[in-house]
Amino acid sequence: MDFLFNDYLYLLLAIPILAVLYYLSDKYAEHMKYQIISSALFMKMGIRENHKIRIISFAFLLGALIFFILALARPLGDFISTDQEMSGSEILICFDVSTSMLARDVKPNRLEHGKETLRRVIKELRGDRIGIVIFSENPSIFCPLTNDYSAVLSFIDEIDYDYLNGGTKLADALDMAMKILQRNQEITSQGKGIIIISDGEDQGSPVDSICKKLKDEGIKVVALGLGTEEGGPIPVPKKTLFDMMDKKFIFNDFLKQEEYEYKKYKGKTVITKLDATQMKNVAKLTNGKYIELGSSHKTLEIVKTLNQFKKFKGKTKKFQDREEIFQRFLLPGVILLILHLLIPEEWRRKKSSL
Repeated sequence: MDFLFNDYLYLLLAIPILAVLYYLSDKYAEHMKYQIISSALFMKMGIRENHKIRIISFAFLLGALIFFILALARPLGDFISTDQEMSGSEILICFDVSTSMLARDVKPNRLEHGKETLRRVIKELRGDRIGIVIFSENPSIFCPLTNDYSAVLSFIDEIDYDYLNGGTKLADALDMAMKILQRNQEITSQGKGIIIISDGEDQGSPVDSICKKLKDEGIKVVALGLGTEEGGPIPVPKKTLFDMMDKKFIFNDFLKQEEYEYKKYKGKTVITKLDATQMKNVAKLTNGKYIELGSSHKTLEIVKTLNQFKKFKGKTKKFQDREEIFQRFLLPGVILLILHLLIPEEWRRKKSSL
């Protein structure tokens, strides 16, 4: 038998301890009783202890406790299956985590503004499978395709300063996204799409060729432009002794506490700007759409665009779960507790005839 919360089973170790403590306390009480009143006087009073009833009563109490602990640990029975019809699109999010995403030309910065946009969009979707690829110089799968939106939102929360690195290569991110979407042959390409959220600055990767492949596959790209045309400087941590010790501490602590300086090149502060031309080009070449976020999130416009993707009806899938059977332990526990409470004190003492 399996239990959902196995740690609660350690409470069963207290049962033999309680039994020993009960035995010792009973013996101690018996000893102290005869220290106060002699056994002859007890005999004259015609009262003697009924140990069997007391033991049975205590056994009922221990048994109830055992069953309550087992019920608390949530015992699991057989697997149960339910059929669910899948209907929606497959959407892969490519999220830019290059260092330029720290720029604060949108508040609080491009990274956090982009994350909040995705949160709002995902909360409006229904039935679609969502995945995440993060990219800068190299792309990597961050969240596999899933219709568990709570899991996707958790992954979005995890995108933090620690993942920021180098420049941006849009083509590599789009190529990885296309290969991931091609794995599921049951869904037509018209039911698949890519959201790329970036400031558009690129290190000269061959975007046109991968966009042509996406167009041939029928996979559209919705490009979300982060940043402004005026742009802004890129915050970087101040150089301290911690640089040699803990980069995570530097990014998560100093940047959030405003203790930073700005990235420089040849003595001049680097200004990063939104490259709308690049983002528009990606959307146009794939018959997709470009949406410039600016200081807003454009949630309704993005969701409306995604809902235009062809909705697929997948095969019926079985989701297995375990049957909860804690009631089987809770009921006998309650019965034993009631039996313990029903035994009157008079039964535990037995009058003898004079």
